[in-house]
Amino acid sequence: MDHLNVSAVSGGSAVVTLFVESQNSSSERRFQKSLTIEELKVRLEPIVGIRPIDQQLVLLDAASNPVCEISGDDSRMLGFYPVKDLMTLSVKTTNSSAQMNFDESQ
Repeated sequence: MDHLNVSAVSGGSAVVTLFVESQNSSSERRFQKSLTIEELKVRLEPIVGIRPIDQQLVLLDAASNPVCEISGDDSRMLGFYPVKDLMTLSVKTTNSSAQMNFDESQ
């Protein structure tokens, strides 16, 4: 998938509800749009079991179509991307040999 150049998105709620999906888990989570992508990846690690450095994040719409890849500058805020309530955040590993470490109680 090509990386889409997405401009800052303003307005709306400061919190977004996303479905988080990975190979080993699926859940509904709420995140502040002011979280940096670096902070988001740290919060995702115990949920999906993938180290932040190995995470590949893709936003999907309600029909599971890719909206954009969240990559590049991890200091950008989640709200920089066109994130909306009830979208899916797909989390995949870029390291096929990585061991999955996740906490199902999260």
